Amino acid sequence: FWLSEGNVIFVAGRVKFRVHDGLLMAHSPVFSDMFKLANPSQVETTDGCKIVPMRETPDDIRHVLRALLLLRISPTINGYPNYETLSALVRFSHKYQIGGLLQQSLAYLHYHFTTDLDTWCASPSHVPDSFELVQAIGVVNLAYLTNTLSILPTALSVCCLLPGKDLIGGFKRTDGTRERLSEEDLAFIFDAKHHFMLTMTAATLRVFDQYVHSEWCDSKDECRRAACLVLFRLEAAPDLLASAHPFVPWEEYVRYFQGMDPDWKCPTVEMCSLCCEFREERFKMEQRKIWKDLPALFGLEIPGWK
Repeated sequence: FWLSEGNVIFVAGRVKFRVHDGLLMAHSPVFSDMFKLANPSQVETTDGCKIVPMRETPDDIRHVLRALLLLRISPTINGYPNYETLSALVRFSHKYQIGGLLQQSLAYLHYHFTTDLDTWCASPSHVPDSFELVQAIGVVNLAYLTNTLSILPTALSVCCLLPGKDLIGGFKRTDGTRERLSEEDLAFIFDAKHHFMLTMTAATLRVFDQYVHSEWCDSKDECRRAACLVLFRLEAAPDLLASAHPFVPWEEYVRYFQGMDPDWKCPTVEMCSLCCEFREERFKMEQRKIWKDLPALFGLEIPGWK
C-alpha cells in the first residue's frame, strides 16, 4: 500500500506502507491519540510523512489496511478469509482498539464456532472452509486474547480431533512463529478426548439397544435384528463407536442400517421409519447431554450456554 496522498509511513521490517492518518484516526483511538498528542519535534519524518515503526509483520499490516479501505473483512480467492487473515485482523484490531473491525472479525469466528448445537452438528468440518483443522489451536488463542470465551468450547472440542503431534507441536504461522496450546488446555483436551470416547461408546450402545424401540413399531423382531446388525457393523468403524468427536451427524450412523455401505456383503435388514426416528431422537438427546456439559469439561463457565 502506497497512497500518494498519505502522510504516515508504517515501517515493518524492510517494508513500508504509506497511508493517510485520517483513515487510521477514524477507526482507532490509539492511533488518534498517537498522532494528536505526539510532540512534532520528536516525530521522525520524511517527505512530510510521519514515520511509525511497527512490530507487526508486513503481511499482517497488509491484511488490516485492505480491510479498512474496503470497510469489510477482505476475502481470499475462494471468497472466505483464511486463518492468517482473521488472526491478523483480530490481533491488530484488538491491540489498536479498532472496534468495528474487531467486532466483524469475531462475528465471523462466532458464526463458525457456534453456541448452537444443531448448527454445530450440521457443520461438515467444524472449521471455516479456508482454515486447516490444526488452526483451531490458533482460534483458541485468539479467544483468550480477546476474552471471547463463548467460542472456546467448540474450538477446544475441534482440538480433540487432532493427532498428538499437532496437539503438542501446534502449527507454524507464515511469519515463522508457532501457535501452541497451553499446558492447561492440553490437559483438558486429553481428558476430554477420553471422556468423549467413553461417553459415545455408552451412548451408541444405548441408542441401538435391541430391546428399545418405538412403542408404535409393528415389526419389532425385524427392527431388533436391525439394531443388532448396526452394532455388528460398527465393530468395523471404531471412530464412530468410540468417537472422540461426539457431534458426528446422525446420518453417519444411518448408513450402517440402511444398506448405504457398498462394502457390506450381507443382506440388508431394514429398520422401520418409526424406530429410525425414535433412535435418532435418542441419539440427539445423548448429544444434547454432552453439549450441555461441554464448557465445564474444559474448565469454563459460559453464561447462557445450554
